[in-house]
This record gives sequence, structure tokens and C-alpha cells, in this order.
Amino acid sequence: MSDACYDGKDGTALDPAEEVVDADLFPCPTLHEVSSSPERLLTYILTINHLRVQGAVYTWNIPDELVSAMQRHPPDILLSVFAERLKDHQES
Repeated sequence: MSDACYDGKDGTALDPAEEVVDADLFPCPTLHEVSSSPERLLTYILTINHLRVQGAVYTWNIPDELVSAMQRHPPDILLSVFAERLKDHQES
């Protein structure tokens, strides 16, 4: 999710623009479910709320189990996934 979905002051999720229908049918995946895919793992890490806002500075707080999941993938693949995500973000 983009920063537009969260309050810039404390990271609180904003109300959805439309009513969420059947949210129970679309639960957040678990780390176990996403850990085999670098793309899904990155999405999980970015959306699981490990980004803390401290004033205007963003700092990462990634728990050890997420770091371990990332370390199971080749560094060049992870770098490629991160680069592609950044490219997509800059184009939007």
C-alpha cells in the first residue's frame, strides 16, 4: 500500500474510500505463505507496518524472521525485485 493510505503523522491506516465487502475472504497472507516469492515477500514487508514514522524521517524496523526470510533468496534476485519496485513507484 502506498503512503496515501496512511496518516503521515503516526502511520494510522485511513478509512477506505469505498466500503470493504467480504474482507474476511481476503486476509493478509502469512510470512510462511509469501516467503518463497521475493516479490510477495517484499510486498509483505512493505505492508506489514514495520515502517515507523519519526518526524519526517522514515526508519526501518524489520524483525529477525523477515530478515531471515529475505536471506533465503539470492541477493541479486532481491536487488532486482527492489529495483523494479522502485522503478514502478517512480513511474506512478
